[in-house]
Amino acid sequence: MSDQQGGGNLGSPDQSEVWQEIHRRIDELSREVSGEMTEEELHDLWYRRALELSRVPAQEGQGSDSLKMVTFRLGSDRYGVGIDMVSEIQRAGRITPVPTAPDFVAGVMNLRGNILSVVDIRVFFGLPKVVMSEKTRILVVEGEGLRIGVLVDMVDEITDVREEGIKPPLSLDKGIAEDYIRGIATRRGEMLIVVELEKILKNPRLVVEENV
Repeated sequence: MSDQQGGGNLGSPDQSEVWQEIHRRIDELSREVSGEMTEEELHDLWYRRALELSRVPAQEGQGSDSLKMVTFRLGSDRYGVGIDMVSEIQRAGRITPVPTAPDFVAGVMNLRGNILSVVDIRVFFGLPKVVMSEKTRILVVEGEGLRIGVLVDMVDEITDVREEGIKPPLSLDKGIAEDYIRGIATRRGEMLIVVELEKILKNPRLVVEENV
């Protein structure tokens, strides 16, 4: 009786997903060890592992004065968003345009059977739209009841930024609405524009376009 019950559990959808994930990771590890992965694939694997590790709660007293951020590029400028709202990083695959959508909506994509609206963050900020390339990535972000993809030129790194190092923004003179900017930090001698992703997701235009 107990064997039959155990066999039934192995066939459950949850168990099936677990085994699929286990096999995916084994395949990744085999390819990594054998050297079959391209440089871009290795970067994507590193991003995924970093995101997974970020979900592990920090020990008491650690990291209380810093923010873990995903940094990305829009042209030559570097931006950062809190990692807690980034659920995954995807390559920019097939994005289907939506004729009736505003210009900042790049379109929609199929993400594991779910339709995801993709926002061109450049256009949202009032900049020229993203030019697609091998390095273009989509940040899948969740918050304020929304789940959308954010199209960026490239993902830079996952890093820690000290809160005390984030200074109030001066005039950026880039056409970017400062309402969405928390401040400016310096990372490795380069300016990092810290974006208030929560405020972007609260924008009424995105609430409407979530249902595109």
